[in-house]
Parts: sequence; C-alpha cells; structure tokens
Amino acid sequence: MAAAKIPSHYASADEPTLRDRTWLEQQWDIARLKARESKTGALLVLVEIQKATNWSSLVKLLWDADSHSGIPLRVVLLGSSPLLIQSGLTESLAGRFEVIAAPD
Repeated sequence: MAAAKIPSHYASADEPTLRDRTWLEQQWDIARLKARESKTGALLVLVEIQKATNWSSLVKLLWDADSHSGIPLRVVLLGSSPLLIQSGLTESLAGRFEVIAAPD
C-alpha cells in the first residue's frame, strides 16, 4: 500500500471506551489542524465508524462546517458491517459521500 502524499490521521472506533461524540470530535480536530497547516490539505481515516454513537449526525455537522470554512480535509469512513453502518445513519449525508464497495 502506498503512503498518502498529504498529511493524514488514522483512528479506530474499535475500542469500546472511544465511541462517543468527544472522541469523534477530537479525531476530526487533529486532522483539521493538519489540513490547516498543509498547503495540500489532509486526510482523516476513521475505521469501524459504525461503533461510534450517532456518528452520522456529527460527521454531517463537522463536514458542513469545514466545507463552509474552506478547510481542505478529505475524510474516509470505514466499517466492517454495512448493516450496522446503515442502522447508524440518522442523517442522509446526501451529496457528502460516495459508497465504495469492497471487491468480490
């Protein structure tokens, strides 16, 4: 796997104690800082996102705030369970995402 050519931050919601709003905001803020400091933006990768409580409404809020402010942050949300990801969606996130299915 090739390394990202932009600053990045990786975090996993796999740890049971790290599944709340504060944790998600902290991860986003780390990546947001990297995006502000870099001329090329930054990448935030969050794994097992379906385990974070109410993740979709917070992601929508943070994404919209960054888009409005012009913060060049790219976000990749990964989950191992499509059913659980779908059940965690409280927001449609329309126009804010692209679903990329794993190859067979």
